Amino acid sequence: MRGNALDKKSNYELLEKDVGLRRFFPKSLLDSVKAKTLRKLIQQTFKQFANMNDDQSILMFLEILAPVYRFDKECFKCALGLSWVIQVELAIGPEEGISYLTDKGSTVSRKCSYSYFSCCVSLSGISTQTSAGLAV
Repeated sequence: MRGNALDKKSNYELLEKDVGLRRFFPKSLLDSVKAKTLRKLIQQTFKQFANMNDDQSILMFLEILAPVYRFDKECFKCALGLSWVIQVELAIGPEEGISYLTDKGSTVSRKCSYSYFSCCVSLSGISTQTSAGLAV
């Protein structure tokens, strides 16, 4: 979209009527800020992002999202043990490495630093038996 796409008042009003600003902003913000001020803020922000290429806009999106949602960490519910089973939550990520929690209040048990492994493959739903009878 061109950088001046929202410069015209009619384009902003069309966006407001067709899509609705309530889909993008909380009601408290819409109630507390004047429409003219909000329009100017949206136009200024839009101009900052309008000249970015695809890669730059994706990186900016991820930077904005990072404080809200951790996308660099994966958690899996699984069980440890052979004859007895302990339900754990396995966490894999750059800060956690490979770690697990036995319950929400417990401390993280770190098994491996992230820098020690080069590949991680998920075998979801697949269980094989080794010669020792251990599940892999």
